[in-house]
Amino acid sequence: MTPKTYRFRLHTRITSVVAIILFVVMFVMSFWIFILRAKDWTSYLWGAGLLYCWWWALRRHAWQALHSATYSLEVGTDWVAMRDMFSFRIMPFAQLGGFAEEPMTHEGKLSGYRFGFLSTDIEPITFSTQIVGWADAIMAVHRVLRDRVPDPRTLQAHILTKVELPPEAGLATAPAHDTPREWQALPR
Repeated sequence: MTPKTYRFRLHTRITSVVAIILFVVMFVMSFWIFILRAKDWTSYLWGAGLLYCWWWALRRHAWQALHSATYSLEVGTDWVAMRDMFSFRIMPFAQLGGFAEEPMTHEGKLSGYRFGFLSTDIEPITFSTQIVGWADAIMAVHRVLRDRVPDPRTLQAHILTKVELPPEAGLATAPAHDTPREWQALPR
């Protein structure tokens, strides 16, 4: 059986790729103004301004853009794995010791939930309600390890997604199951 892969929403991944392209363009423009176009002090001023904007944007948004564009959660028949641009972790079910759920907040408001498959030997495999089909991923592992991973229908995240999740959290939360009905039920 081929592993099932879960990722961020498509429009989130596209937005992240566009942001990465803008980071590169800002850096190239700064270089162009400083090195190739530098004729007077205003060129250096524009170049310094672009470099500052590039550094600010890079510090604030680059990691999230790279993470959103490259992250994937994979569930196989006897393992779960997480990969992004800088890391790859695989956890065999035999080493999976537990499961954790914690709320994520943004500006003091609930914006979703973060989950983790825990082990004593391996770093946890983490993902959030921003991953499309997050409940399907948990259910796939739950079917094999009922004693260590809870049914996703009993999680606080599943209950809040159905009833109480604030409308502004809809932008940062994907549906529990990747079906048209689930997408239409998201708060707008």
